[in-house]
Amino acid sequence: MKEIEAKLKISDLAIIEKANLKKIKEADVFDVYFDNEFLKLKAQDKVLRLRKEGDKAYIAYKGAREKHKDLIVREEIEPTISSFEDGQLILKNLGFYEIVRVEKKRSFFSIEKFPSLSITIDDYPFIGLFLEIEGEEQEVYGFLNDFGFDLENTIQKNCMEIFLDYCKENKLNFENPEKHLTFEDESNLKLVKI
Repeated sequence: MKEIEAKLKISDLAIIEKANLKKIKEADVFDVYFDNEFLKLKAQDKVLRLRKEGDKAYIAYKGAREKHKDLIVREEIEPTISSFEDGQLILKNLGFYEIVRVEKKRSFFSIEKFPSLSITIDDYPFIGLFLEIEGEEQEVYGFLNDFGFDLENTIQKNCMEIFLDYCKENKLNFENPEKHLTFEDESNLKLVKI
């Protein structure tokens, strides 16, 4: 299945009222990305991700990002699994190791005019709020058009690439930054600065 989405950095939650978005649910999300020496998924821009979302768990494979001027387009397969812990055990026993850890608070929305769209607002540690609109390409563009989003502002990078840029810009010298996009790390860094 193709994942087609627009990602935008937002400074506040005004889009909720502006677009009359209806909140479906919210959840704390914890993602762990895996790789191994044989497959070298990261080098191919592919993803093997284990996700804990509230009390649910998912495993996902994402293919390399396709060339697109505004949107993120890639193959995605994401089934539910029995538990996050079982997923970790299976992947580790198959020779995969953890390369990235990411936490976020995610809110899910629907919109009457574009009922097939999946709309989320993610609040990440360090890097802030991001709006994601996922669905059919025409509806994604329709949403962006209707609510005045400039296509020049869509982001092709993933959250870790954005965080690594943030670390460089703010001179954050984590030993292994890919494992520090967590609220605990953000809180610990604030304590150190006080």
